[in-house]
Amino acid sequence: MRVSTSLASAIDHYTLSLGGQVTVSEIARYLSQQEAYLDVSTLERARPLDGAQALQDMNIQPGDRLVIFTQKPEPSQLPEALAPGDTVLKFSRGDLEITSRSRKRLLIGRHHAPSGVNPDIDLRNFVSPRDIEAISRKCVLVEFDQSSKLWYASRLGQTPVFVDDLQLENRKVPLNNNSRLRFYQANRMIGEMRVQVEQVQSREDLVYLQSGENQLPLMVGSERETQVLNAADELTVGTLAEHLLAFNKIQADPQLYLTRLVPPQTRVDRLSLGRGGFIYAARQIRYAQNLLILRDVHDPNRQFEIAAGLEDEERRIGRRSQPDQTDPELDVDLYESLISRENDPEAYRNISRRQARLFFRENNWSIRMEEGARAPVFVNNLRLTGGQAVQLTSGDVLSIGPSVDQYLARLAVEITAKAE
Repeated sequence: MRVSTSLASAIDHYTLSLGGQVTVSEIARYLSQQEAYLDVSTLERARPLDGAQALQDMNIQPGDRLVIFTQKPEPSQLPEALAPGDTVLKFSRGDLEITSRSRKRLLIGRHHAPSGVNPDIDLRNFVSPRDIEAISRKCVLVEFDQSSKLWYASRLGQTPVFVDDLQLENRKVPLNNNSRLRFYQANRMIGEMRVQVEQVQSREDLVYLQSGENQLPLMVGSERETQVLNAADELTVGTLAEHLLAFNKIQADPQLYLTRLVPPQTRVDRLSLGRGGFIYAARQIRYAQNLLILRDVHDPNRQFEIAAGLEDEERRIGRRSQPDQTDPELDVDLYESLISRENDPEAYRNISRRQARLFFRENNWSIRMEEGARAPVFVNNLRLTGGQAVQLTSGDVLSIGPSVDQYLARLAVEITAKAE
């Protein structure tokens, strides 16, 4: 039997009091206006499972999912609906955009399931997986001040953060209509985002839910990507959950649910949830979009991961000046690749300190040579000349050296939207 499974953490438990004529579709649209990582047109009905149940006895139908809660749900309250004149924040990098929706207090940081930290703006969207551990779980607090009608940011964790050119400390700093937040490890920038303030102009696209006497339990969880498993019909759902948790290296006292999509026009007063049942929505979070990976063809364990930043930023390829001193301005330091391939401690001097530049424009990665660079650069068999920029795609090969065959360093290109 094929079973679609998902692991959910950071679960919020809402109790809604709604009019009977409110539809599931309206609830889904309302949630999508409140939750930064929700964009759904309908919801799922969840019913609890006994771990001793065999899969063959669960009446699993196409589209059903086994959702495993790895944490207990926390009681929460939905923020008020947006109204014309309200201001919202838009956080962006490249083609990725996340808005504050109707929330007036936002935590920016790094998701950490064991400690229950689930930030409103998850920096795994904006920082390469290589550097994400340098980000504080609770990094920055952003709040809207009702009296001044301004958004303010203040630092919470140890990660150095700049708002434009001002280093963020514990005191609040106002955000202008177009600010840039940069995150550092020591003197090296490891992530950034553009923060824009926008005003809600119209009621036309806003959803409001009619209040009433119908009590509706609603859960919203943060999920990992769905895993589809082939399992024996007689296997118990509890055993399947144990194996899945062990495979994902998660220790938890799980709660098991079977979820099924609800027809979007179903009215609240006609919903039948059963004992312990509820309506469920899953946050879907993407991480490190537009990630450029450069792998040394002679040592696949040596690789450079570069997450797309703001479109006017460029990344440098080159080599350090001294063997024992790294260069914080380099995103790709070829020192190790050069000396290991040639087995010569001086081989790194055969290329320039600033050899080439990478940049992300219009949702594409490109490369061009630095002016005055010592060694030629090839994309596959094409030699770069002058200020010529060449677009990169997965499968390309970068060669640096006198010719394609007589190269000093060679890197395989992979471009991906890397997910957790």
